[in-house]
Amino acid sequence: MDFTTLCKERYSVRKFSDKQIPEEVLNKVLVDGNLAPTAKNNNPVRLLICKSEEAIQKAKECSPCVYGAPAVIIVCVDKDICWNSTDGKRSSDAIDATLVGSQLMLSATENGLGTCFVLLFDPDKTKELFSLPENIKPIFFLPIGYASDDCKPNERHFIRNKVEDITTIL
Repeated sequence: MDFTTLCKERYSVRKFSDKQIPEEVLNKVLVDGNLAPTAKNNNPVRLLICKSEEAIQKAKECSPCVYGAPAVIIVCVDKDICWNSTDGKRSSDAIDATLVGSQLMLSATENGLGTCFVLLFDPDKTKELFSLPENIKPIFFLPIGYASDDCKPNERHFIRNKVEDITTIL
């Protein structure tokens, strides 16, 4: 599928089937995500792949938005290796994580899977339940799996601004 079609096909899946993701498919998605650019190519992103019942249960305790997914990727960054401005006012942490997450979402779609970008989670509880060291910062959750047969994009998915409304050519 061409890139524009891929972008149009991707939507936030909020109801997953219980079908498990084959290891080779999940690995393909993870490899594709790992190809994403990061600031100064520092590669600070760390992925926690929740697949076991215990790990999925912990994810559910941290977020109400797991949607029955057979796996949840918790996208984190290592704060010690993120790019930071010399004045300390900016960090690449969320940007780097989002770049990787975008590629994970697009690759998942290309490989027949669905995802949902989730910011509604408790970062402190996530750090506690998953025993994350101080330098690892969870940025978002990405439930991943096969969409249920009756899953449809949210009606807001189809609302887009016109390019001319969001663009200023200087």
